[in-house]
Amino acid sequence: MDFHTLSRKELRALSKMNKILAIITNVAMVDALSDLPHVNLFLIFLINLLHTWPAT
Repeated sequence: MDFHTLSRKELRALSKMNKILAIITNVAMVDALSDLPHVNLFLIFLINLLHTWPAT
């Protein structure tokens, strides 16, 4: 996944879910997430789902 396209808020949430310290720079979080063999992407799935959900 291209973590560079995520907002800081999304990066922080994803980092916390994957036990990465979230008080570091965006670049450091992207590097740490990229180094993981498996990243929990559940939060990103939910965010994308909410953004595409039709407004009523």
